[in-house]
Amino acid sequence: RQKIAAYDMVTVGELRELVREGQQILQRDPFSILYLGMNQSNPLLADRKIRQAVAHAVNRQELIQKFFISGTKEARSFVPPSLGVPDGQTYLGYDVPKAKSLLKSSSYDGEPIPFTYPLNVTRAYLPMPERIYAEISAQLTAVGFNIKPYPIDWEDGYMDNVVNGRRPGFHLLGWNGGYRDPDNFIGTLFGTTSPEFGYDAPKVRAKIVKARSMPNGDPRATTYQQIGEQLAKDLPALPLAYPISAVAADDTVMHYPTSPTLDEPFDRVRLAT
Repeated sequence: RQKIAAYDMVTVGELRELVREGQQILQRDPFSILYLGMNQSNPLLADRKIRQAVAHAVNRQELIQKFFISGTKEARSFVPPSLGVPDGQTYLGYDVPKAKSLLKSSSYDGEPIPFTYPLNVTRAYLPMPERIYAEISAQLTAVGFNIKPYPIDWEDGYMDNVVNGRRPGFHLLGWNGGYRDPDNFIGTLFGTTSPEFGYDAPKVRAKIVKARSMPNGDPRATTYQQIGEQLAKDLPALPLAYPISAVAADDTVMHYPTSPTLDEPFDRVRLAT
């Protein structure tokens, strides 16, 4: 039987046993975002009060403590902090009474809302999708939402279903940065009108085009901050976490080139001889 020297996407459930066994845990700097999509093509989620109720219903700190590696931080925008874009002023934190009050004063009347989530996959931004879905669903149910689960195997077209908005409602997805620029996050997710969110905001798109062409510096960072502030008010999605991912390796691995952008060429791995 061939021995595995290292494997990727270590989950928090495996971490304690791996450490007990003396395995190396090689953590990457956080450079991804996990979010809860709220597709406004669903008439219910077109109501801003309902989206705000969702934001107040989700306990992001509890999600992080249960399902993510230590060091993972709560996301208050769609841009990782290392890129130097300050968060905006709008923050809808965990507040169950506020969530219930908003839901009561909204157009919601207990109708089921689809919640699409993936099966049989582990991503850098989504280590345990089934369990994360279950926790968020329970939190939403606790404030009065009626959730209808739609699990889809990752290999059976999960991304296609979500990105093309085939069943508008809630969904779990994220983005792992490919290069160090706010536009790789903001522009990728919201630079065009996407069926994933059912979100049409011409002024936001125009501001993204403007920010993209600006030279690096405080004015550019401020422009991205303003975009983030508008997204926090419009809530096409709720940012959840900046996850830390990790590789587990035994003592035969002398060097593994961890990278926050997941650009890790195997020809740079060094094993003991």
